[in-house]
Amino acid sequence: MSNKYHLYQHTERLLSSVNQLDLPQLRQMVDDDFGIVDVDPEGNAVVINNMEEWEAYMEKNMIAMREMKAKLAYEIDTYNEKMSDKMAFVVVKFRQQVHLPEQPVVNHDCMATIVWKKTDDGWKEARWHCSRLTS
Repeated sequence: MSNKYHLYQHTERLLSSVNQLDLPQLRQMVDDDFGIVDVDPEGNAVVINNMEEWEAYMEKNMIAMREMKAKLAYEIDTYNEKMSDKMAFVVVKFRQQVHLPEQPVVNHDCMATIVWKKTDDGWKEARWHCSRLTS
């Protein structure tokens, strides 16, 4: 699938950075101009309005995941993108998995829309909107 789409690997790297709790890598990939809408570890929607809130939210969640000894994983189900020279958007449906010691795996089926912008440093996430899908 990655050969068909220009930003597929960028999107995978973004998801992997979250799953590896790699905040330094994630910081390099995002420049959220208008904040984000995300799904928290319990599966609830959370609105982050600016980069200061983003930084606090990500740091808090990553610390909590480490303290709980959580192992995170994702599986991409569907992926689509539209591109121009300086902007692109991606719609990705994926399953986010949270593995906690001695507990059943928690699965969150999600749909994210990612707006990417081309900068002097390459493609950066300019907007992330993720929703948890219910069955």
